[in-house]
Amino acid sequence: MPLQIIRPSVPLQHVRPEEGEVVFWHKRREDARAFQPGEYCTIDEYAVRVVSGGLRRDEVVRARINGCCAVTSITKELADLLGLEYLELSGQGTSNMLRVGRSPVSILAEPLSIEVLDLAGRSVYTMTPQLVFVDHNSKVYDLQIGRDLVVAHRIIDDFGNRHKGIIVSRPNAAGGPEDDDVPVGGAPSLLPRRLRPGEPALSTSTFYVEQDTWEHAVQVAQARAAVRARRDTAAQA
Repeated sequence: MPLQIIRPSVPLQHVRPEEGEVVFWHKRREDARAFQPGEYCTIDEYAVRVVSGGLRRDEVVRARINGCCAVTSITKELADLLGLEYLELSGQGTSNMLRVGRSPVSILAEPLSIEVLDLAGRSVYTMTPQLVFVDHNSKVYDLQIGRDLVVAHRIIDDFGNRHKGIIVSRPNAAGGPEDDDVPVGGAPSLLPRRLRPGEPALSTSTFYVEQDTWEHAVQVAQARAAVRARRDTAAQA
């Protein structure tokens, strides 16, 4: 059977020009053979739009969900492409089980809102993490929805190929003991992309932020928030 391709009701473009037009799909177990792990990224990715500093980027960003022990993060490559300002953090940086040694990491200077999109490119659900780390080395993803957001919004991945996009868990509407799985109204997962130049076939987007670097990130975020608060107060005076 042919792949169940789904096109948006209005043309949508990926933020990476080389990826062209946005296409979704209804994945089935038998379709896995069409996307070999050594050639394609086989992790589910969803269509989101990012908003920072009051500026909304129209292009679609690929976002993956990693609620195991990952932090919400964006790659330096994508942050540069979007023109997002970031500040490098002190301390020991980050560690990754597939890389030797530690790596530098930064934090976005301004808050970033993540808008989940439907098939018409409309925002149907918004998440604003307290911290967004900037991953200097990774080439295996663009934007990662980490454990902080997964826990805060009670997000679960679209296991079972239900084709309902990002799903959140909510208290049972009838008062039962089990929670309800509620789709947020977003599009199903994006059609798998080919591995990018320099992207390893064996990879992980999970990295550990060392304690001293984490503490510096919190300090930077608090200081930036205080600056924004003073700026807003002055603007209202």
